[in-house]
Amino acid sequence: MPRSTLNIRTAQLLVIDMQAKLLAIQHDASLVETECVRLLKAASVLNLPVTATTQNAERLGGLVAGVAEALPNNSAILDKLHFSVMADVNARLAIQKLNRSQIVLCGVESHICVCQTALDLLDCGFQPFVVCDAVTARTPARHKTALRRLENAGVVLTCVESVVYELLEKAGTLEFRALLPLFK
Repeated sequence: MPRSTLNIRTAQLLVIDMQAKLLAIQHDASLVETECVRLLKAASVLNLPVTATTQNAERLGGLVAGVAEALPNNSAILDKLHFSVMADVNARLAIQKLNRSQIVLCGVESHICVCQTALDLLDCGFQPFVVCDAVTARTPARHKTALRRLENAGVVLTCVESVVYELLEKAGTLEFRALLPLFK
């Protein structure tokens, strides 16, 4: 059975389709953007690899400014047309190339791109962790339905604070002190 807690050596962050045009129609969009930015700030401090995607950027635009600004410098930003990140050859190869089996997912929409990606990650042998307070859908019902489906399929459901503290593993480190203000 795979490890059920995150490990800094085996984890990577996948930010899915955090674009202004998509966020504008989502439930709790500002909260989800805030939580995604907190994850990105933590990833930067912890040197966690980050991949971000956009859905058809030509029509829907790039990443929302707050997310784009919070991306660590070495992050990959990939545009896709498939709903599942794993169905896009370039995105799948970028994720596999990192050689990290635990994928932390945030972004939109819970019941479409996030759900399809998480299920495909499972099928490809990865362990997906969907960050419930950093994903959303247009309606709370769609969001809740997606989370139930994902949990029933074996995806780990978690929250931003749990992700960060699992990756930190202990207090008293420079990283802990750097990230503590995010949660006060």
